Formats: sequence, structure tokens, C-alpha cells
Amino acid sequence: MPELYRISWASRETRNSRRYHYDNTSRGGPPIYVVQRTVSGCGFIERDGVRSLTPQNTAMLFWHGDQSNYGYAEESNGPYVLDFMAITGPQCEAIFHKVNELSDSIMPMPKQSEPTRLFYELSRRFNEHTFQDPYHESMLVYELLISLLREATRIPAERDPITYAAEYIQRRYHQPITIDEVAQAAGVSREHLTRQLTRRLGQSPGKRLQELRMQAGKDLVCHTTAPIEAIGPHCGYLDPDAFARAFARRFKMSPGKYRQRYQENSGAAGSRS
Repeated sequence: MPELYRISWASRETRNSRRYHYDNTSRGGPPIYVVQRTVSGCGFIERDGVRSLTPQNTAMLFWHGDQSNYGYAEESNGPYVLDFMAITGPQCEAIFHKVNELSDSIMPMPKQSEPTRLFYELSRRFNEHTFQDPYHESMLVYELLISLLREATRIPAERDPITYAAEYIQRRYHQPITIDEVAQAAGVSREHLTRQLTRRLGQSPGKRLQELRMQAGKDLVCHTTAPIEAIGPHCGYLDPDAFARAFARRFKMSPGKYRQRYQENSGAAGSRS
């Protein structure tokens, strides 16, 4: 039999505390892809250092072995009630990666949407054992995946691209992103992004990105004992020398000298108190 799309499990769970937490990086075995829809309460998923909430009528998408973790959100007002479906299939990886790229792992799934309808039809048939045969199951699972992809492609068109770009920078400044990547993610040209973001924020995208990185760098220099050369990767600089040069341009002294000056001033203030 050729490889088909199959449901490994589909069920409802109710979670009441932050002890509900899974780290997908530690999950081995065959590839399993999960759609987890919030019925009530709120969950979260964190990927690449970005934590996103999944309130009612939204779904998180993840797979076993990916660089993400998820669980009960402390912001949840009451129990976190979720419906999940775990699936396998020949193109799950490609489709999930594309949906994740377009949606940042979070999909709107309101009650009347096509993905939600298919999700619950599949869940019902799986638990009632009413698929006509494996081919019927495979067809419906693939239809669900394509409906998620179709909805994901609408997200960039429906959001305000400049607001999205500003949020994208805010969430990912600690990663080595470029302004070209931000513009591409927002679905606009670099020139249009620069004009509009400068008009709204009074800063170009590059200036905004640099400001966030330098503030993060200054905090790490002043408030941690991390080696200077290890700080850059935590605020968007893969090259320690590039971080040191940018820091010196911004604060008129090297990171090491800035740390020394901060510690001397803090010590002097402490001795006077």
C-alpha cells in the first residue's frame, strides 16, 4: 500500500496548571504533526525564543522533534481545554513548515471555518471508526492540511503589513534577521517598509532593530557576568566583533569598558548608601 495520510490520535484534554508543558525537541520517533485547537482558556507555544498565546478559537501547529515547546499559559482564565489531532503523511513536513512560515505557528480556527469543520469531522470519524477505508481517511486528512495552508496564505494579505513588520522586529531582534527579511515577511518592498515605518515610529526599520539590539546588549553587559564575546549572539550578532563595534559606536566605549564603568559607579553608589 502506498504511504497515506493517517491520524495517530485525536482527543480532547483539559489542563488546569502550568505543569502541563512539553518540549518537542526531546520527542523522538517517527515524524508526528499536531494541530491543537483551543476550545477555552489559553495555551502558549514558544519557538525560536518567541512565545505566542493560543486563546479560544485558535490553534497551534507543531511536530515532534521541532524546536518548540508548549503548554498551559499562565494568562489563561480558567482551565485550558484543547482538542488535538496528531497526523502523519508524505507531505506533512512540507505543508506544516509552510503554514508555520506564514502564520508563526498560530492559526485562527473560528467555529465556522473550513479547517475547523474538517478538523472535527476527522476527529469524529476517527473516534467512531467510520472512515470508509484508509484512502478515505487519507483524502480527508490531506483536505484538512490544504485548508490550513489556504487560510495561512490569507494572513499576510489581511494584516496591516507595517504593524506586522514592527511586531516582527520586536519579536525577533535577538535573531540575526535583516531588513530585507522583515520586508519579505510583511509582504512589502524594503523601500515601502522604510518609508511607512519611519513615518509611523519616527525611526527607520534599521534604526529600530539596532536600538532594540543595543538595549538588550547594554542590559546583558551591565547586569550579567556573561563573557563579552558571548553576548552578541543573544542580541542578533553572530560575530562578536561586529557586536563590539556596534556597541562602541552607540555608547562611545567598548562593552568591556562600559561594564567596568557601570560596576564602578554601582559600587560607589552602594558605598554612599
